[in-house]
Amino acid sequence: DASLVLRVRYGDTCFLFAGDLEIEGELGALQQAGELRCDVVKVAHHGSKTSSSAELIAATSPRWAIMSVGHRNRFNFPNPEVVDRWREAGARVLRTDEGAIRFLSDGQTVIQTPATNAVDLFATLREIR
Repeated sequence: DASLVLRVRYGDTCFLFAGDLEIEGELGALQQAGELRCDVVKVAHHGSKTSSSAELIAATSPRWAIMSVGHRNRFNFPNPEVVDRWREAGARVLRTDEGAIRFLSDGQTVIQTPATNAVDLFATLREIR
């Protein structure tokens, strides 16, 4: 619950990187923070059952919930109930064990874009125009 939590706002768009917060830390963040609504949330603690409280999910209300998990990880992250909570709230759940995940924002919109273009500067420039 002492991990780094970062909320990045660019124009009208927002990303939340929730570190390894568990529910107690999430509730503390909710009490201290003002607005938490975001377009993209990097789900806390790899989608474990000790994170992703209903309160945090409601406060963020993201279009995408990203779960950073290793392929066949020994903890069986993410927890299926946590995945269901994000989906029921309307978020599209993406997992890093299914491939790299990349987003672009122009400050007004956020789009998911192929991660393969990240190494091609000209492809990136075409995507943001």
